Amino acid sequence: MNKLKVELAITFALSVFYGVLFLFRSMYEMFRTGKKLFKVNKRKEPPRCLRDPSLGKHVYVELKEVKLHYVTNGNSQNPLMVLIHGFPDFWFSWRNQLKEFCKDYWVVAIDMRGYGESEKPEGIRAYQVSKIEDDIKQLLNALGRKSGVIVGHDWGGCVAWSLAAHYPEIVEQLIIMNAPHPRNFEETLHSNLHQFFKSWYIFFFQLPLVPELDFCAKDLAVFDKEFCSDGRSICSEEEIEAYKYYFSQPGAFTPPINFYRAAIGWLRKDLQEEYDGFRIKAPTLVIWGEKDKYLVPELATGCARYTDNYTLRIIENASHWVHLDHAEEVNKHMWSFLKKQRK
Repeated sequence: MNKLKVELAITFALSVFYGVLFLFRSMYEMFRTGKKLFKVNKRKEPPRCLRDPSLGKHVYVELKEVKLHYVTNGNSQNPLMVLIHGFPDFWFSWRNQLKEFCKDYWVVAIDMRGYGESEKPEGIRAYQVSKIEDDIKQLLNALGRKSGVIVGHDWGGCVAWSLAAHYPEIVEQLIIMNAPHPRNFEETLHSNLHQFFKSWYIFFFQLPLVPELDFCAKDLAVFDKEFCSDGRSICSEEEIEAYKYYFSQPGAFTPPINFYRAAIGWLRKDLQEEYDGFRIKAPTLVIWGEKDKYLVPELATGCARYTDNYTLRIIENASHWVHLDHAEEVNKHMWSFLKKQRK
């Protein structure tokens, strides 16, 4: 049995295991409360914060395969900065950076395909990383630029790593927040038991429909839980409602979860072939929330092995959502890095 078949068998077994746990947990919760666990309230109007003019202008662009939505702030004559959100998220994740960096940069915060107001192609293969990379390349062309500063968090960070490796000519500087270098993540997942168990959700997401139901539980209570760090909320009620507004739309979770389904081994080239030569030439800043509950700290330090010019800034007491709960410190590190590269 070759490596790919072994990985497939393990993934299938773990997916079923987590699916069974979900089933028993859901049945217990419904029996205990007597409520409809997966009912999501309809939200017809977006919260005001999503139309805050200080965040920028909403724009739509037609690419070869999809129509993308993005929010832009700053002078279009300034250097370009592209912000790529993670999961489960959308352009609004970058509200603190849209306001901060529009002074010196033309800041563009996108909704990746499948998210927010961007189009949502059907099928798992529509969400392979190579597709998202191509979207970013086409977006730069549509903006009339050949390159820019690329910033990514979580899944957006994975896309940014891959973009910088495959198309180094379009990445002037790379800024990553709590997203491991893909090769480093693969190696750590196989060698670090702690990271393996932290990654349980990747296996759970391979199941059809079940993960979508889980996210809808208790009227999208997942967002109240996610945006809480050390017992404090890192988002206002209105900001959390902004996330619930978009993800309460019918079928909103399937495309984002399809990113994980498309990333699993049997839908890609052999992992070794895919990541050989996956070296980053652009100056790279990694900002890492120390209390990330999904990623072990070794992933932050391990990225240095795959970059030619690496800077790491670890923020104590920061969660996975480091750019939200420590925005001021994150922006400070970004400015310092960007100004240093200009010299």
